[in-house]
Amino acid sequence: MSEIITGGMSGASTGASIGTALGSTGPAGAVIGGLIGVLGGISARNKAKRQKNRMLAQINQQKANVRSQIPGVRDYFRGLSEREKKLTETKKGRAIDEFVSATVGTIPVLQRKIASTGLAGSGSAQKLISSSKAKLQSGIDTSMQDIATAQEEKELQMSRDEKNQLQSLYDKITMLDTKAGSL
Repeated sequence: MSEIITGGMSGASTGASIGTALGSTGPAGAVIGGLIGVLGGISARNKAKRQKNRMLAQINQQKANVRSQIPGVRDYFRGLSEREKKLTETKKGRAIDEFVSATVGTIPVLQRKIASTGLAGSGSAQKLISSSKAKLQSGIDTSMQDIATAQEEKELQMSRDEKNQLQSLYDKITMLDTKAGSL
């Protein structure tokens, strides 16, 4: 509304000046200039309103584009998590296979060596076999624990990465809302 009044006053002043220069009465020139100023003010207001509406439409489109990325980020990290779980299961399977191979190969060889030395009936032979079994068991336990720890660390890092990417998208939406509010 202030654009209309300002435009009218400016137009009246300009019209009076033109009217005086052309030799017509100042008040008639002022009225004509005022009308032109009012119409110019209305036109300027309508133009500003159209421009604001275009900018709001662009901002809303940008917000829609950002919002459309959120499900993709979630799906990406969900797929990444599933992939990591499968890799972990594969690693555990390999560790178990290696354990079985080591156990199958070590204990029978150890038992044959004990039998060939004549220590089969002694208590030291049982201690030696028990010690070998304990070392093998300890090795598989450590391997499995290492694999589980690595998996937990990856899951935690992926969770942080997902949270950071989502927060970045939410921040963009907030920024666009602020920009729209300032128009």
